[in-house]
Amino acid sequence: QKNITIVRNLIFQRIDLCISSKAPMRSVTRNLTNNDVIYLGLLSKACDSSEERPSRSQESMFDTTSIPINRSNVKVGEHTEKFTYLMQEELKNKVIVNRESLPSISFYTILNTSKTLNTIHMSKDGSKVFGGFSNSSIKYWNLEQNQKITKQQNDYSFDYKLLIGHSGPVYGFANSSDNQYLFSSSEDGSIRLWNLEIGANVVSYKGHNYPVWDVDCCSRDYYFASASYDRTSRIWTTDCVTPRRILLGHFSDVNCVKFHPNCNYIATGSNDKTVRFWDISTGKCVRLLEGHCGAIFALTFSPDGRFLASAGEDKDIMIWDLGTGQIIKHFYGIKKTIWSLSFSEDGNILASGAADQTVCLWDVNNLLKSTEPLQLPIKRNEVTKSCDDLIAIYPTKNTPVFKVQFTLRNLLLAAGPFQN
Repeated sequence: QKNITIVRNLIFQRIDLCISSKAPMRSVTRNLTNNDVIYLGLLSKACDSSEERPSRSQESMFDTTSIPINRSNVKVGEHTEKFTYLMQEELKNKVIVNRESLPSISFYTILNTSKTLNTIHMSKDGSKVFGGFSNSSIKYWNLEQNQKITKQQNDYSFDYKLLIGHSGPVYGFANSSDNQYLFSSSEDGSIRLWNLEIGANVVSYKGHNYPVWDVDCCSRDYYFASASYDRTSRIWTTDCVTPRRILLGHFSDVNCVKFHPNCNYIATGSNDKTVRFWDISTGKCVRLLEGHCGAIFALTFSPDGRFLASAGEDKDIMIWDLGTGQIIKHFYGIKKTIWSLSFSEDGNILASGAADQTVCLWDVNNLLKSTEPLQLPIKRNEVTKSCDDLIAIYPTKNTPVFKVQFTLRNLLLAAGPFQN
């Protein structure tokens, strides 16, 4: 009887909050849960310059005493001199993009896929393209300048390598920052780590019992995260084949996962129409972002880590202020599901790729001026049916856009399968 009284009081308190607020009920839970302090800088704790920096093995932020440790001897993230030189060249050639100076776009079209291509991924410098197929195979194209290019029927094509190892369709990719390793997720419930130099699978990470829809690797190349049909997201390290942290909270499939630039947080998007922002050191959800009217398939952080953009089935793009958990920008005008989002390196432009076969560029240069949160439900401009922040639309002939991504030099890469 005491428990029934407590539950009844909680219900009445929730009803009182909903009645006293002009916003819909879903925004009430957001205001109640988004009070945690988050650290958007590069480090969540100040470092004393007099102290020595710990080694990577000592940087583990998890208590691993409660789970069995099965170690892997694969070392990911040891950058070569060649990689450092190429990154320096990329930064030298970086250009500033904005509404007056639009970025160049390089579009990769994958032919003869017979509707079996599930996902496309590109390396940060655009030198490698990966495709995940329904027959459990991975195709890998190396687009470096010294690779052999063949010309067939007035068209140029690149030779590819085939990576075999999964036992189910491949749905997600993430590569290390030096482009030497590739993570792939599959319907078989596993995540595999591939050595691209030898073209072989070196580690298989197992923990999910259902399909894994997405995977993402942090910039330190040590931690990576997965999103699954089992409604969980899991945190892994490259030297351990079992998950270090299981993040519970979504009520349906977790479709996408993205690491924050400082590697202390991840964002997940789900079929339950919410975005959750997690502190991976504690496993706690510190932001619950509600406002979408459909499943969420795309997430991306601004370069400074202050803002998060989300999009999906409802064909809307929402930009969130992570400090307050409020919507500060709402972009609309796309006709079909949005599959991919990417901020430019200077944070002035947001690119989107969608199933309506278009690449769209949006002006986000004035995000810092958008201090007033938008009220739910968001009103559209019914006269123009488009958004004032839309800079340009680039349609393809007959290719839905699976992936958009800015390189370090602010070159926009986009890719998709050609459909007959």
